[in-house]
Amino acid sequence: THRGVTTHRGEPGSFDGRVLFYGDSLTWGMAHDSTKRYFKTWPRELEVRLDVYNLKPIEAALCSRTTRWDDDGGNETWLPGSKPEDFNGLRKFATAFQSCWPKWVVILLGTNDLKRRIRSKYNCSNAELPDKIAESVARVGNLARELHLASPFRCGDQINIVIVCPPRVLVNRHSLALDYDHISRDISAEFPRAFAAMCQQNGFISAVPSIDIEFSVDGVHTTDADNFEYADAVWAAMRQVLPSPTEVTRLRDEARTARGVNNAQALSGSSESGLENDNDN
Repeated sequence: THRGVTTHRGEPGSFDGRVLFYGDSLTWGMAHDSTKRYFKTWPRELEVRLDVYNLKPIEAALCSRTTRWDDDGGNETWLPGSKPEDFNGLRKFATAFQSCWPKWVVILLGTNDLKRRIRSKYNCSNAELPDKIAESVARVGNLARELHLASPFRCGDQINIVIVCPPRVLVNRHSLALDYDHISRDISAEFPRAFAAMCQQNGFISAVPSIDIEFSVDGVHTTDADNFEYADAVWAAMRQVLPSPTEVTRLRDEARTARGVNNAQALSGSSESGLENDNDN
């Protein structure tokens, strides 16, 4: 087992807290047919379901974010003031994590690593790239564990990490202009296998949305309807750990009872100490 992995369903560490959604433009909500943002992103599609468990979604997504690479591809033209290191998902993760100290981290990264300029940084064969990109995502997940275990604000040793498998990309004139190519398409087709193996090896919870990229105009970003697919897949993954609403009520009642007993014992001890001091006087 991995330290920091939730291994038992229904533990208090799975509810009453925050869910950090960390990703790129797919999580940010970039439309597939324009440069606009969807009115309701897929993390927001989960709000009602999360609210039952008193879990609050925190969105930390940035367009063009990679797994662990700086990107000097001219992003400052559309994001003034940005620097290449700002798009490095691993390098910037700690700030996002420490700003909210979540109980859940949901990561959707890897698509931007398919760009030709980012792909070349791996210095390996194309056949190795699906697994190498998945391993880069694992670095982010494992950093979440390290930060959680070192946190003075954590509740127990548990943190729940969901890895979302990126969709495949489609080759057309739009995706080619975005720096993707046929190799990108072939690598992305291997993501389900590579990400499943990576999750198994690292003890992450796997989420695999059913996305039909054929409906995407630009071949990279998914449709508004796909937001429901992301939300449903992530929720199915989270439900592997989350208890039933009835069980949540029971666990909360037990926690309140335990706090009451502890408070009573503390007050009793304080009173007895006071009496002893009075007798001494």
